[in-house]
Order: sequence, then C-alpha cells, then structure tokens
Amino acid sequence: MSQNAITLTGGMRKNLYSLQSTNNLLERTQSRMASGLRVQTAVDDPVNYFTGLSHRQRAEDLGSRKDEMSESIQTVMSANEGVTAITSLIASAKSLAQSALSAGTEEEVTTLEGQYNEVLSQINQLVNDSGYKGVNLLGGSDVEHEVKFNEDGSSLLTMTGFDATTEGLNITQVGAELEAVTGEAASVTIGDDSGNGAVTITASDEGVAGNDITVQFVNGTGNNSALDADITDGVITVTLATDGSGDPDDTANTAALVAAAINGLTGVSASESGTGADAVTAMAEPVSLEGGVDEVAEGTTAPGWWSAGEGEEAGSVNKSVIGDAILELDAARTTLRSESQKLSTNLSTITIRQEFTQGMINTLQDGAAELTNADMNEEGANMLMLQTRQSLGTTSLSLASQAAQSVLRLF
Repeated sequence: MSQNAITLTGGMRKNLYSLQSTNNLLERTQSRMASGLRVQTAVDDPVNYFTGLSHRQRAEDLGSRKDEMSESIQTVMSANEGVTAITSLIASAKSLAQSALSAGTEEEVTTLEGQYNEVLSQINQLVNDSGYKGVNLLGGSDVEHEVKFNEDGSSLLTMTGFDATTEGLNITQVGAELEAVTGEAASVTIGDDSGNGAVTITASDEGVAGNDITVQFVNGTGNNSALDADITDGVITVTLATDGSGDPDDTANTAALVAAAINGLTGVSASESGTGADAVTAMAEPVSLEGGVDEVAEGTTAPGWWSAGEGEEAGSVNKSVIGDAILELDAARTTLRSESQKLSTNLSTITIRQEFTQGMINTLQDGAAELTNADMNEEGANMLMLQTRQSLGTTSLSLASQAAQSVLRLF
C-alpha cells in the first residue's frame, strides 16, 4: 500500500463506490437526453449500431432515387405539355383547312395556305422546346430515358420517345405556288399526241441560290430523262426536248419551295401566259392547259389548295387535296392521343414508385430509430431517480464519515 494512501472505513468505501456508479449512470442519461440516442457508438451496442447505420444509409440512397424520380416526372410532364400544345395547333391547322374549302378566291386560299404552313412550322418549334434537362421525349424514337427506382438501379423503367414533328406525324405542308399551272394564273399544255406524259419538279429552299434541283420528264412512250438545273437569283432554268431533239427552256419561279407533277397532259412542250416571271416559260409551240395539277410537293409536301385536281374545274378550290390534309391532321391527332396515353401510363408508374419509395424510406428510418433512439420518457425518469440516488449517496457517505470523526472528541 502506498504510504500516501488514504484509509477509508468499509462503510465509507461502499458508499463511495455506490456514489461513483450513480454519477456514471447520471452522465450516460444526460448524454442520451442530449442526443436522443441510446446507441451513439459501436461501443454502446455493436449489433444495433451497425444495423441502424445500414438502415439509414439505404434510406439516404432511396432519397436520392426519389429526387431522380421527381425530375423524371417533370420530364414526362414537359413532354405531355408539348403534346397538349401540338394537339391545339393541329386543331388550329384543321380549322384553316376547313376555311379553305369555302374560300372564294385564290388570294383567300393562298393566305390560308401561308397560315397553315406557319402553324405546322410552329409544331416543329414547339417540339424542340419540349425538353427538360436535356431529355426531349418528343424528339424521336431513338430518345430513351431510364428511371431507376431502387438503390442499386436494378429496378428501372425505360421510357422511349416518339417523333412529334410534322414529319414524324406525317403532316405535309401545302405546296408552294407554281402559278404557271394554277388555273387562271397561266396556261400550260403538253402538245404532241404521242401519249400521256408527266413532269416532276423539285426545288430547293427558298431564296438559296446555287442549289441544284432535278427535273424529270417522261414522255408517252415511257422514255424519261433527268435534267439538272441551277438556281440563279431565285429562278431555275431547265431544258426539255419536244420530241427528243428540241430544246425549249422552262423557267420556274422559286421564291418558295416548289414541286409539281402534271398528269393527264400530252406531249412535250409547254407555254405560259399571264404571270410573267412567276410562271413556267417555254420556248416552244404555245398551247393551252388541258388537265389539272395532281401533286405539288416539297419532298412529300401536299399539292396547293387552289390548283384543281384531276377531273375538277381549273381555277377552283382543290377539295380533294384539302380533304387529304384534314385526314392527315386527324391521323396525327390520333397518334398524339396514343402517345399521350403512354406518357400518362409512365407518369402514373413513376408516381406510384415514388410514393412507395417514400414509404420505404420512412420504414427504414423508423427501424433505425427503434434500434438506436432513446426513450425520452424513460430517460427523464432515470434522471430523476439518479439525482435522488446521488443525493442519498452523498448523505450516506456523510453519515459513514461521522464514525471516523468521533475520534476528535477525545481531544
């Protein structure tokens, strides 16, 4: 025993140990009440500590997935907003087409054509603006967007986009003006009774000089030739042969995208009157228009609404062409409804999974809390009891020391 050791009586030592134990318990209780945890470190309870930690980490991972789902919901909502707006534009285009049916003059029809084409161009612009954070589900079938639901990404939903442009919806713009073959604007005839022939003209973009176009002529005997022509100052000039040996010049205005096919006509020469530089001009024997414009196209563009169709009176509204345009719009609307249903299904799926994920997060957090959280009512009661015990221990220690103090009475 150390020479400096203090000798305590048995009663005092017993009370001291009890008081020290009470103080330790009091400190632990105070720590639990301050942190709200009964398992704060692995030393407190290794099993509960690491199990609770695993639950909390998984809940955090699912929380990140839940945020990703929220972003995916916005992606679908953006696409759906685009579909809704495109549907409205299609309704507007259909109204213009129906108005053209009752138009009385070429000027009215031409105005409606321009408005119709502008509405279709707005559809394409709207598609480009329907993306969200770089994902545009209206941009084509090659667009895919994955939504991962669980922490390791093994549970997922793959959404595939679709082409909502006018090309994807098979809506064609109204053909540009080719006044040489639009009723009273000009007169064109293919002469020579060798048989029926067809002329197809495809032009490049409006106002772009130097681009090539191709003109193909097929005569009554089935022979054909393809001719190239350059655009200069908005005008194209091509050369066709009347009988395989002639070379009349055909000049067409290309102030807009132009394409035409003339059916039911005979021969190989053409002439024009009444529109000057805006019409087809042929350096050949002049004759008159005997037939109708069957197709005017910018690639797959629809014919003009004023050029009479086969069997219809020249210089009138082409009802069959307008009817085809309306059918295209109706088909596009049906396609949009179908795609909108797919978007709604995907949106519903993501929303359900998001709610499920939130439920799982709550369950994991509750599980971790059950393993590690302190019962504040219990800890509060413990605190009161320990404080009472501490007070009694101090009193008991004081009483135990009185026996040692009695020796002082001898002096």
